[in-house]
Amino acid sequence: MTMDRGAFMQEYRCYGNKMISELLDTFLKDYPEKVSALQNAVDEMDFDTIARLSHSLKGSVSVFCDDEATSLATELEIKAKTADTSGISLLLDKFILAIRQLHRDLSEIKDNL
Repeated sequence: MTMDRGAFMQEYRCYGNKMISELLDTFLKDYPEKVSALQNAVDEMDFDTIARLSHSLKGSVSVFCDDEATSLATELEIKAKTADTSGISLLLDKFILAIRQLHRDLSEIKDNL
């Protein structure tokens, strides 16, 4: 599943292409560092950092109407808050795949603004 482009554009169209482009640029520039830090936190089972980064990324991806990435970030946050290590690495892998797809979708939107 990918982001709901129609819902995103309907929600943000009123801000104009320049503002949408800036929003996309900010996310595309910032998320790789957060995902890398999240990967390190999962590797170290640093639950406080996992919870914090998952929560931050959840907010970011929800802006783009991506239910899958939002749901996966929520699951990561819940696992971190309950110190549940079962399946957390697989969950992170799924989140990374979802966010890569989101990157492709946002890049395509940006190219077509």
